[in-house]
Amino acid sequence: MYANSWKKFKTFFFVASIVFGFSSNVFAQDVTAQSTEAGIMTNYTFDLTIAGTLDSAATFTAVFPSGFDASNVIIATSSTMDGGFDVTFASTTTVNFKRDETGTDATGAGHNVIIGVVKNPTATGVTGTIVLSGSASANGTVTITAGPISLVKVLAGASGETSEVTTSGLTTGGTLTVHASSFDANDNYIGDVSVNWNVSGGIGTLSDASGVSTTL
Repeated sequence: MYANSWKKFKTFFFVASIVFGFSSNVFAQDVTAQSTEAGIMTNYTFDLTIAGTLDSAATFTAVFPSGFDASNVIIATSSTMDGGFDVTFASTTTVNFKRDETGTDATGAGHNVIIGVVKNPTATGVTGTIVLSGSASANGTVTITAGPISLVKVLAGASGETSEVTTSGLTTGGTLTVHASSFDANDNYIGDVSVNWNVSGGIGTLSDASGVSTTL
């Protein structure tokens, strides 16, 4: 009898742990940038699911990893909640903001908070984790992408992001293969591009007069 009762208690405790052990006021689904272009000023959205109630005085802290600049954030808002928001502090990595108590309590799924403007890192690639805490919690990364073509460089070899060729010494009969690659204004590699090639000064001939690469 006692053994069966203990089994029932253990079963109830396990189920209760599943139901209640993970309850929290708010948890986030995603963090997204309006633009992922390197070095650009843009807005960041934190998409939320509200398990309980997010009241009209809710407070938030957003922390950005190294490379971002959030010191110019002056706007906090939401496309799903009424009332206003106030930014109370902004530094390179941290933004504090809050609901201004003019809105109604928010419940249910599909809510967000938005802050702007944040300057993206100038280097491409996946960022460190962006974290939202306070009355709501969120975290996520974004992949920073290169901007539009700003310049073209001559690089070593037939393709890819290799070293730039500015000068090179060749012995008689030697060869040098180079290719053209595009970069954005922050010197991020975009990709190889087809160009027209020419050589002057009677130093040799080219294998191709146009295309991505050529050999001298």
